[in-house]
Amino acid sequence: MNILERIRGGGDRAAATEPPPPQPVCWVEISESVSRLCSFDAAGSGGGSISVKVIQDSRPIHDKVVDSFLNKFFPSGYPYSVNEGYLTYTRFRALQHFSSAMLHVLSTQVCDLPQLKQLL
Repeated sequence: MNILERIRGGGDRAAATEPPPPQPVCWVEISESVSRLCSFDAAGSGGGSISVKVIQDSRPIHDKVVDSFLNKFFPSGYPYSVNEGYLTYTRFRALQHFSSAMLHVLSTQVCDLPQLKQLL
């Protein structure tokens, strides 16, 4: 097809009729010690989400516990996905939650005055 036909709107008809390549439904990500099965779920609202399932994890138990802790209490991609002061903020929030829980327990305990004097 020549340039004049493309300008008139003829275009490349063979390329226009081909369907787009299929999107992957699931894939496996493999690193040195962890293998993860990732799948794309298009049923979710807003276009879809990605679910990840660990297939094989040959790391030491210490690394697994630390990774689990980070996944529970820090956002995805930590420390690269947050501001520099996020760890300081998290420390103060943890201290606040701990002291609040401690004060709640102490304030709900039933004790008489001599026991209270011993605590202080």
